[in-house]
Amino acid sequence: MTPSVESAIVDPQARESAVPFPGHPEDTSGCAVSPQAVRRQLNKIVASHIFARSRQLCRFVRFVVEETLNGNAEALKESLIGTAVFERGELFNPGIDPIVRVQARRLRCKLEEYYQTEGRRDTLVIGLRTGSYSPVFATRTTEEVEPDTRSHAASLTAIQQSIAECERALNIKREDSLTPDHSLDTGATMARVSDILLRVLDLTRRVAELPAIRAAAAEAGPWHAENLVPPTSPVQAPRAV
Repeated sequence: MTPSVESAIVDPQARESAVPFPGHPEDTSGCAVSPQAVRRQLNKIVASHIFARSRQLCRFVRFVVEETLNGNAEALKESLIGTAVFERGELFNPGIDPIVRVQARRLRCKLEEYYQTEGRRDTLVIGLRTGSYSPVFATRTTEEVEPDTRSHAASLTAIQQSIAECERALNIKREDSLTPDHSLDTGATMARVSDILLRVLDLTRRVAELPAIRAAAAEAGPWHAENLVPPTSPVQAPRAV
């Protein structure tokens, strides 16, 4: 989630009225958003895996969005949501029963999780402001939701550097696993990681067999002495994916 979108959702100082005109919502920057677009995004959210097992949260987010689109954002109070969404009855007392506040926190977290995973490329963001039960809408450009290829390349370079450092420390000599076009060769990289793990396991076993180490382990107790030496069964190299 981009910082601008995140702040629009969780910042309590966000715009006081995210949807000033019934049926013609605006996003946090003041741009018009069609009710149809909001409903399409809402349907996508409640159909996601993140919301699939939470019937109450689906009802919660659908209720507050629909009420906002119908011009009733100011009426979204804790008492109304408790009776309409969570069926607490006319005697519902928010001061005693915190169901709405608890579920609102869960809803904010679930929405943030959705936009960080399944909805990371969605251009319309629906959020719930902290301290309020009325939703806000934020739009993102295509550039904001597309993955940063430069960042991805930098991550691959960092992985290669970490592997190379481990190999130098363990005196493992191997050619770089970069392919001619400088992309990451998954199979070769997994083989290098496997070599490193096997070498570390071998060194651990050698250290554990030192007399001084075994004596210290024996003094620490039977359990420590038994578990100090790693198992001698062969370790299989992880399969390339």
